[in-house]
Amino acid sequence: MVDNETTCTKEVEMVEHQMRALSEIQRDVERAATINNVDKLRSLIEELERHTTKEARAIRHRASGSAYLAVSEYTHAVEHFEYALNLYRDLRDQQAEAHLVRNIGTVYMETGDFQRAIEHYDRALQLFEIAGDKRGEASTCGNIGIVHVRLDDYPSSLTYVERALSIYVEIGEKAGEARAVSSLGTIYFSIGDLERALREYERAIVMHTDIGDAIGAAAAACNIGSVYYRTGDYLHAQEYFTRALRMYEETGHKTGIVIVTGNLCELMLKLGDVVGAEAMLSKQSAMPMNDPEVRSTYYGNLATVSEIKGDQQQAHDHLHSALRTAEESGLRERSADVYRLLRDLALRQNNLQEYVQYNDAFTRITEEIRGREATQKLAMMEADRKIQSERKEREKEKTVLYSTLPKHVADRVIRGETISDHFEHAAVFFSDIVGFTSHSSEMDAPDVVRLLETMFRSFDELCAKHGITKVKTIGDAYLCFKGDEGGSRNAQAVAAFAVELQSATRQWPNGEPLQLRIGLHIGTATAGVIGTDRLQYDVWGDTVNVASRMESSSEPGRIQISEAFANALARTHTQAPSQEEQDTTEDSAQSPAQTTAPTAELTMAFTTTYRGEVDVKGKGMMKTYWLEEALS
Repeated sequence: MVDNETTCTKEVEMVEHQMRALSEIQRDVERAATINNVDKLRSLIEELERHTTKEARAIRHRASGSAYLAVSEYTHAVEHFEYALNLYRDLRDQQAEAHLVRNIGTVYMETGDFQRAIEHYDRALQLFEIAGDKRGEASTCGNIGIVHVRLDDYPSSLTYVERALSIYVEIGEKAGEARAVSSLGTIYFSIGDLERALREYERAIVMHTDIGDAIGAAAAACNIGSVYYRTGDYLHAQEYFTRALRMYEETGHKTGIVIVTGNLCELMLKLGDVVGAEAMLSKQSAMPMNDPEVRSTYYGNLATVSEIKGDQQQAHDHLHSALRTAEESGLRERSADVYRLLRDLALRQNNLQEYVQYNDAFTRITEEIRGREATQKLAMMEADRKIQSERKEREKEKTVLYSTLPKHVADRVIRGETISDHFEHAAVFFSDIVGFTSHSSEMDAPDVVRLLETMFRSFDELCAKHGITKVKTIGDAYLCFKGDEGGSRNAQAVAAFAVELQSATRQWPNGEPLQLRIGLHIGTATAGVIGTDRLQYDVWGDTVNVASRMESSSEPGRIQISEAFANALARTHTQAPSQEEQDTTEDSAQSPAQTTAPTAELTMAFTTTYRGEVDVKGKGMMKTYWLEEALS
């Protein structure tokens, strides 16, 4: 007889065991939303339906909102975002709240409500800064920059977009970097710098394509088409508009489809293809036009078609619809353009009164824009100078960091990380120069500096070759370590480094041989960056102390290694070491006669010779070995 209750319980336990952690799913949601991957978002939504907690519901609604936003379903998007926002507030998750507030701001931006968009973005930016969320801060700055473009405030836009770009570069966020570069193109397009706009858009399309962001690549293609249209290169404009339309249709991005359809309509009218333009207008009319500039342009294109067909009154009515839409949204440049079209229509109708009325309005707004453009041009120049100055300062800071810290550590510092690392199997190298004090006392100071500079530069090069992290020099001593792999591999790399150093021929200026004394040990260690004005990456722990004792009790021209280090080399096989071998340092007293490399990447083999027990300060008697030459 089957126990249904027990079977059901086991099935539930199995499902729960198979479910991924919510933190992992949330990271996937964020990544999918960043590159507008709707299919991935829908898959994650299905996965989240198996979770029943409040946090799971919040993540699911956030993912649903992102999916709807990606396909321009704004009403559904804001419904899900606001539902998720309330759940996150109940959960007191301020960082998630910031993401939702920003997403709602994006909905308002896409629907032309720029004031509410700015309000939400400012709040989100404040929350991200409090949380120390660099990625969120950058994304919000980029969005604020886009809104300022729509409001014709280009200096503010440039400041925010450059701030976003700088953060994205520092944290290595390629998708955000691509969006920021595209936004730079839009700023330069808006102020008439078409050459620079085209350069930024071309960079953006490559970056979006490389990371698989089809919607971002489509937007960049559409923008490139607009640059070519503005310069009168209609053939290339049509090529890029058509390419963008195809990409938008493949992804189902409704806002993108309606925008590029309008662009193609304008292009066809410019080329005299009225039938093609009407087809585009018919297609556009069946789609939601949330963007006020898109709606105003749509009415303007309807007016052009109506006049071509001889219906000037209908053309007049369409132009007034275009004007009303532009003025309600504060689109001053678009308003001036519509007044110009109304003025020219009045002239063709021999309506002098309306001609004067529309011309006065066109002239007034145009002069306001020109005056504002002159002011903004100066402001743009000042903003650009400030940005370039800040960029140079950051480059100086990076140069200093790269000159004082290992590159991989400097990269992490630049990204804003606090460096505090723990290593279970740190293979530590210590060396000093035999007889340095007596020999250097007989040399001129510049000669001593040159000697050490030449020698330690060769040490640094070998560290890079073997994947070892240089820590510092202390007088004539040199300290470095490797802790990023398993114990066997770390020991193998440091042993190869030590043997290569020891086998090199060096001389003092008087012709006497220059010898090194080297000590190696392996074990746990802690490393981190200390200091404020002068940063330094250092490593600490008993392992470092023992390595120093191995060096000081070594002999000229020899490499003394601890028993732990010898055992780590002994676990090096012709096959890759097991997980246990990577993670465990055994205490066997066996002395291997020969060790070989774990993989084809490490081909050196070594001979070790038991030295005996050595009295090590602070440790007592320790078994040590000599590391001999590498075998072929």
